[in-house]
Amino acid sequence: MKAAQFAFVALLLWGGPDEALAAEAVPGMKSGSDATLYSLAGTVFPIGVGLITESLDRNASKENLAAVLVLSGYVAGPSLGHFYAGRPVRAFTGIGIRSVALVGFAASVVSLFDESGSSNAGLVMAASLLVGAGDALVDIGQASRSARIHNERVARQKLGIGPAVIGPDHALGLRVDCAF
Repeated sequence: MKAAQFAFVALLLWGGPDEALAAEAVPGMKSGSDATLYSLAGTVFPIGVGLITESLDRNASKENLAAVLVLSGYVAGPSLGHFYAGRPVRAFTGIGIRSVALVGFAASVVSLFDESGSSNAGLVMAASLLVGAGDALVDIGQASRSARIHNERVARQKLGIGPAVIGPDHALGLRVDCAF
């Protein structure tokens, strides 16, 4: 290979944008930090506003609003980053787990106040709290991973042109890669 060809190939390979800039340049890519932010804000903001609304409203006229905000922040909030990253199955899985944990918690509370209540109600309550809160934390923490998985899928569906060495004389050429 001639020195000029080698220098040209080296310049093409070395002088490209770094991974972060390349990710921004490809349409359809999602930011991992944005996904985490959506999940975190979608959880913390409604729960915080619901708790503040409940504490400030002395007449209990907005009691239902506060409960809806807190419950929606708990059930749906952690999944917002997965929805943003284009992974609705992952998002709905988290919503389902937290919903089941919420039902288990509510049933155990009712059972505690019932005269014929189960002796395992406290255990069910603790397990429901642990599963629900744990799943919420996992969903928030895994939102950036969902964005990465989405970006890997988007990156595979692209057209690429790059330098190539062609033939027995090792001539400089271009290679076109097309993947769907």
